[in-house]
Amino acid sequence: LSTVLDDASFQTTVANQPTEALENFVADPDAFDLVITDHLMAQGTGLELAEDIHALRPDLPVILTTGNVNNIKPHDLVHAGVSSVLEKPLKSDQLLAKVRGLLAA
Repeated sequence: LSTVLDDASFQTTVANQPTEALENFVADPDAFDLVITDHLMAQGTGLELAEDIHALRPDLPVILTTGNVNNIKPHDLVHAGVSSVLEKPLKSDQLLAKVRGLLAA
């Protein structure tokens, strides 16, 4: 994902674990315009990360990627502050259109 976004002139910050992502975010919450997270990760879920981020910056768009959107309750998405869900496998044009749309809103 970062390569697709970097190639489209977006500046990215990559974290391999949700704890690392949250640490990066907490260090400078205003440095981020959007967050993209995977739903299932080894040390937590994308919903948990989105909820933590949403508590600090409720205005920040969060995209959740998942291999099976049917396993996620719509209420949980709203509660976590998720702006959009993209189902994997992701297509570059789909990702870029969603990112541009959320940033333009």
